[in-house]
Amino acid sequence: MAKYLSDSVRKTINRIKDGEYFLPHIQRTFVWKEDQIIQFLDSILRGYPIGTFLFWLTKDELQMRRFTDNYKEAMSLAQLYVPPNLGKKTLVLDGQQRLQVLYIVLSGFYEGKELYFNVLSGAQVDEKGYKYKFAFLRRDDKRPPEWVLLRDIVLSEKTTPDLRRQIIERLSSQGLQISREQENLIDNNVGRVRKHFVEDEIINYYLIDSLEGEIKDYEEITEIFIRVNSGGTKLGKSDLMFSLMKVGWAEAEQEFEELLKNINLNGAFYFDKDFLLKTALTVIGAGAEYRVQKFRGEKGKQNLELIKMKWNELNSAIRWTVDFIKQKTCIGADPALPSYNALIPIIYYAYKKHSKIDSSENNKIFVWLYSALLNQVFTGHADTIINNCVDAVGQANATFPVEALNRKAKEQGRIVEIGERVLDSNIHLVLNTIYLKQGGIDFNPLYEGNLPQIDHIHSRSKMKAWKEFTSKVNDIGNLRFVSRDENLMKSDKDITKYFESEGKLLDIDIHCIPEDKELWKIENYPKFLEERRRLMLERIRKELSY
Repeated sequence: MAKYLSDSVRKTINRIKDGEYFLPHIQRTFVWKEDQIIQFLDSILRGYPIGTFLFWLTKDELQMRRFTDNYKEAMSLAQLYVPPNLGKKTLVLDGQQRLQVLYIVLSGFYEGKELYFNVLSGAQVDEKGYKYKFAFLRRDDKRPPEWVLLRDIVLSEKTTPDLRRQIIERLSSQGLQISREQENLIDNNVGRVRKHFVEDEIINYYLIDSLEGEIKDYEEITEIFIRVNSGGTKLGKSDLMFSLMKVGWAEAEQEFEELLKNINLNGAFYFDKDFLLKTALTVIGAGAEYRVQKFRGEKGKQNLELIKMKWNELNSAIRWTVDFIKQKTCIGADPALPSYNALIPIIYYAYKKHSKIDSSENNKIFVWLYSALLNQVFTGHADTIINNCVDAVGQANATFPVEALNRKAKEQGRIVEIGERVLDSNIHLVLNTIYLKQGGIDFNPLYEGNLPQIDHIHSRSKMKAWKEFTSKVNDIGNLRFVSRDENLMKSDKDITKYFESEGKLLDIDIHCIPEDKELWKIENYPKFLEERRRLMLERIRKELSY
């Protein structure tokens, strides 16, 4: 039996606290950011509708997790799972993000901070379109007295007049002169918070009651979940695919989470579930195309069983590949890796080889990867090229099949040769290639202040006087990577004065700067660009030779 019901925010939060409401493991993780949370709370206080919710009452023994009262972006979902039990519980099928927000702001912390409400806000709309002011703050942060913990208003057992009087007395005791207009504003705000969070039943939910009704099968519940969430933009395709996947593989969430934590190298990369799903589907022969149907029906069960069966080998192959690109290619972070798709053929090769690849093949894989990335072989609609390249790897006998991979790319109209066009691809990758002799560029240093900076060899300020050259000031031929300290040292100095006065003539070769100092003169800028681009291309071809 299913029916519409409603409850207040405070009662709903208390039900979560009391262990009545949980999240099914098919739900994705919490993803809302501070701006989304503040907009949502502003909507509540303005009396805007916040949508309906979908709950499921069941006694089934299912894997589920509790709501978090201490959200941190780096937290592990594993710590939220609760032991399956046959007791009665309500699972949230739609509305997790909204309820999780309410639970955090009224009962917990967001990245160690609590939610404060400005009781003197609401007189006008700010530049972001918000009428009521909220902010996540730490208790020991210095703040004006008008900022009050939202939960102190919502969860208090005092009457609204008593709360209003208490807040005004506290503000006055802290030296704030409260005008009659401000008293009325505080009165209205406290009353509004109590009305929308405590009195009004704004949590309108549709309850699927499996204790009495016909809908009892978990697969049918998952189908409802998919249909509810695929109608809008709440969940992406990968979230829906992952939800289906978790029905038959309860440990998938934890397995994926642990792998991502390992391969993202503390923020150096941004691999996600999308990448893992696409890679897994490709490796099992289901193709790189992203379709929810690949995890539905009998075929979906077969795909899932294959991924589960091959997971350990696939996991090792992905780890080997990420370790290879960091240790052997000097691509140590995301800026120099413009396409994760280019890694899938390498992962498949490592999978085939059980992650035991002879070091004699390192150069082949290294050169092929750089060539593919510089030529942007895997950008755009890349599914077909991924599938074709994986087929080429599958048919390879002994070594990494560079020739076959390049042939497949050409069949799709992609260029694989190292020509001048590569200089105008990803700036970070091009310059990383230039500096391979020096071990590449560290895009993920221990301290943020040590991030490499792009230096204009001929400074932008100097180019302003030469309007005919300004359109080319950001040409790759005028760019180099330097440390922050060197960038500050050079500032907008003339190129000749800088390299000669600072004793940096030895750096000319490192940065592929022409030796002919006549070309350094700003009036010869076009010839300087032409020669430096030639030197850069020559360096790239030399570095990427088999």
